[in-house]
Amino acid sequence: MKILSIEIGQKYTHVIETDYMVRAPKIYNFFTIPTPDGMLVEAGVHKNDEFKRDLRKNLNQRGIKTRKTVITIASNKIASRDVEIPQVKDNRILGLLNTNASDYFPIDLSKYQLVYRAVKDPALEKEKKRKVFVIAVPNNLLHSYEDVAKFCGLDLIAMDYVGNSVFQSMLRVVRDGISCTVKVDENSSMITIINHGEVVVQRTVFYGIQDAAMAVEASNLYDPNKYEGGRDFLLHNLFIRPRMERHGIESEKPSEILKDEVTETFRPLIENVARVLDFFSSRSEGAEVKEIILLGEGAEVQGLADLMRYELNTKVMALTQARAHVFSASDDFRTPEMITAFGAALDPMKFVLGDMKEAADAAEKRARSLRLYKIIFGSLCGVAALIVAAGGIRYGITKAALSALQAERESLNYVQELHDDYIATQARYDDVSAMYALTDTVSDQLIDVLGELEEKMPAGVIIDSMSSDGAGISFSFQADNKTQAAKTYEILQEFEEFYSVSMGSVNVVENEDGSTYVVFDAMCLYVNGSGYVEETPVVPEETAAETDTETVSE
Repeated sequence: MKILSIEIGQKYTHVIETDYMVRAPKIYNFFTIPTPDGMLVEAGVHKNDEFKRDLRKNLNQRGIKTRKTVITIASNKIASRDVEIPQVKDNRILGLLNTNASDYFPIDLSKYQLVYRAVKDPALEKEKKRKVFVIAVPNNLLHSYEDVAKFCGLDLIAMDYVGNSVFQSMLRVVRDGISCTVKVDENSSMITIINHGEVVVQRTVFYGIQDAAMAVEASNLYDPNKYEGGRDFLLHNLFIRPRMERHGIESEKPSEILKDEVTETFRPLIENVARVLDFFSSRSEGAEVKEIILLGEGAEVQGLADLMRYELNTKVMALTQARAHVFSASDDFRTPEMITAFGAALDPMKFVLGDMKEAADAAEKRARSLRLYKIIFGSLCGVAALIVAAGGIRYGITKAALSALQAERESLNYVQELHDDYIATQARYDDVSAMYALTDTVSDQLIDVLGELEEKMPAGVIIDSMSSDGAGISFSFQADNKTQAAKTYEILQEFEEFYSVSMGSVNVVENEDGSTYVVFDAMCLYVNGSGYVEETPVVPEETAAETDTETVSE
């Protein structure tokens, strides 16, 4: 079956016509249209007449008849986590997750929909457990995409989460190896590490190509009559240096100064990728990522792969059509940008859409009506039998009573099923509760720590980045001066959650206008964390002797 697979991005919307959920799908058509300003927001998407016209125009020009559609979605409102559950059948997983949703996410389940993807974990399977990747998506976000699809005349048959779309498409690339994929978009980037066919790390950082594009558009080198935007300029011109070195300070050439500005905008992204790689290496017993594959809007920005290659000391390249095993009738298929929409058609997560819910409710209503008709018909037949068999009234009454009892017993069979399900669910709940008691971790205090830190931290100090694990939290700060850095250190030492706070070197950074700011790191170790060693008080020998004497006297 042919479908349209769509990814609506901040600046561009990618549409492909391809086969749905087959082993070797082909791409029959594809195109990209601008996403109107303000259409895509964190809470979902808004209906837009300009978008509707562009979409229909491109479908008609290319002779695309199908309107069955899959849309892949991304939002900061979507929460995700890996969950361990008892070894249950596939048709029981969703019910178990919904029952225990409050244990996984602090949400009101009536406002969210849970969707999962099973994860292979042989070690857990031996323990009669299984792992699933679960996401919680706000209902209003889902409804917004359904409304837009209906507004554009599309038949929405499925939706997918962008993290799963990346995973499904990259499975064809990495197969049984280890690989890191970085999807660089306008305002954010998704870092995904796949190890032997499963996602082991997936992080979203809020750094993309927007700052670089804005730097270009603000310069006098940008010609709006020649380029669609700053991104288009960077796709056709090399304005990224091969390493993080500033040359424009020593030069008055606008091009040299712009190269410094554009290169510097990618520093936070590269630093976050480095942290994720370090995290993976520390948790994977020496496993090493030897290749980084770039996807998304910024994948083909000239010089970005070279800069990341030097700074990360790892092979970096944009995904190619041949590498992705994409079968397209045209060589113009922009694989890095379109691959996410392609992945959504391979094996999307099983969202329950509004039309599907209405169909299920209607089917249940028809089933109830049918059961009522059967009861009425059975009763009429019983009455007719009594009239015809006037000579055998007793027999007829007994037979009718038996039929009624049998019908009642059959109609109440669901009670036994409910009872069995209740007993099984109670047993599973006890197992999951016991397992959950073992999963408490000191890093659960992270939200409280951040809230308290936000209240107490000096006004001129901001958190540049942070990472947390079972041992503690590592912060990278930026402050106006060293006094604020010292005050931040004193505040961190007052936290009851930390037994040790260590501060790295304080470095002064000079801006181009001569002003300065300081950057510094702090490592805070949790009380009762994985690295915590409780101090044992030493009792002086004399005191111990006195205590023993007093005990004997008594």
